[in-house]
Amino acid sequence: MAQEHAHSSAVERLLNCEVPLRAQYIRVLFREITRISNHSLALTTHAMDVGALTPFLWAFEEREKLLEFYERVPGARMHASFIRPGGVAQDLPLGLCRDIDSSTQQFASRIDELEEMSTGNRIWKQRLVDIGTVTAQQAKDWGFSGVISARLLVIKKSVESGGPYPGTSNEGRWWAYPSQPGVCWDLRRAAPYDVYDQLDFDVPVGTRGDRYDRYCIRIEEMRQSVRIIVQCLNLLPSGMIKADDRKLCPPSRSRMKLSMESCADSNVLRPRSERACRRTTAVPFLSELERSHLIH
Repeated sequence: MAQEHAHSSAVERLLNCEVPLRAQYIRVLFREITRISNHSLALTTHAMDVGALTPFLWAFEEREKLLEFYERVPGARMHASFIRPGGVAQDLPLGLCRDIDSSTQQFASRIDELEEMSTGNRIWKQRLVDIGTVTAQQAKDWGFSGVISARLLVIKKSVESGGPYPGTSNEGRWWAYPSQPGVCWDLRRAAPYDVYDQLDFDVPVGTRGDRYDRYCIRIEEMRQSVRIIVQCLNLLPSGMIKADDRKLCPPSRSRMKLSMESCADSNVLRPRSERACRRTTAVPFLSELERSHLIH
């Protein structure tokens, strides 16, 4: 749903449309579900290329649960058409928030299992460390963004077999890297949209810019996505899910079939004086006229 979110945000900014708060939280919720789904696909298919099949099977079991959340809201997995200009297509069904919370907690433990299998694996590191290195200057010159811009957590989780890079010192559960940091730029921080400025999360920032860095970034970003999802579920308010603007958010089809005037909610007037009303609402009188008519 990321492309839907980008398109809708652009339209709303052009039209100066204010999205209801509940719709913003729902958008961010599914945006982070999409991020986890994309990262799990990228990591596990790459693991297959490197020679590890088990992470692919483990992650796709959890990814299937995330895609089921897609189906329960818009009814589709690929082209959801759920995030629309002005809000979202429909509200969350009953029980969905509870199921998302349960699934994300389970997925957090599955991330730990993936790390135990790959992060400290000697063969894994031999095939990723110092491969496809991108410097911070190259990332800026070429306009890279996201994971490819060498964003890596300066402090990363340790493993039993030792740190992922030679020459690092053990500081308990975490490994510290004194190398030069990478490009710290995240659109959710640089130009926050929806409710990202109200949420607490960290942006992984990197040091080496190789393939192993990008693996660690995706792992950490999935953890941060789980963190954001939990906050969205806890802070999700009640209220409207669409902007109250019929030109941007048309009424439901059921309402259209009951009232033709629902599509023409208001008319713009050009008054002669400043004290006159600039907008009026059309009220149908047809039902009153037909009150005494005989219907055959």
